[in-house]
Amino acid sequence: MLNHFEMQLLNRLVIGWLSMLSWQCGTASGMFLEGAEIQAVIALVHPNYDAPPYQAYLMMVGIVSVGAFFNIYLAKHLPMIEGIFLIGHILGFFAIVITLGVLSPTVPASQVFGSFQSSSGYSSLGLSILVGQMSAVYGLIGSDGAVHMVGIALLPCFTKC
Repeated sequence: MLNHFEMQLLNRLVIGWLSMLSWQCGTASGMFLEGAEIQAVIALVHPNYDAPPYQAYLMMVGIVSVGAFFNIYLAKHLPMIEGIFLIGHILGFFAIVITLGVLSPTVPASQVFGSFQSSSGYSSLGLSILVGQMSAVYGLIGSDGAVHMVGIALLPCFTKC
């Protein structure tokens, strides 16, 4: 029994709250990462920039405010705005791929797939790979897993309750 009849109401309540919290945390973490990326670009352009953490938070609040403004006051124009952003993303993707394809150095496939270096300062290559994977796996953590569980909670039990 995946969802016993007597527990359905409690399960729906708990999963609903988890769903809401996961969406809020996912959105907030995305906005915080955007603020941190803006800080990284500033630090890249201005090497003497210190990048204090509270400024990433302030940038996150600014980004959330812009998003709230769009959703509150420009709601009927959102499809057009999303279309403009889509075109910008597609053009930007091709611009980056073409630029990297033309300007990147060419190395043989054996060097790309056969040699591994660790210049991170960690004691072993394995530890360096494990630490480096955390940023790549962030998009796959499934912070919206509770949202998908709501569908299961709404289904009746599969066996006799």
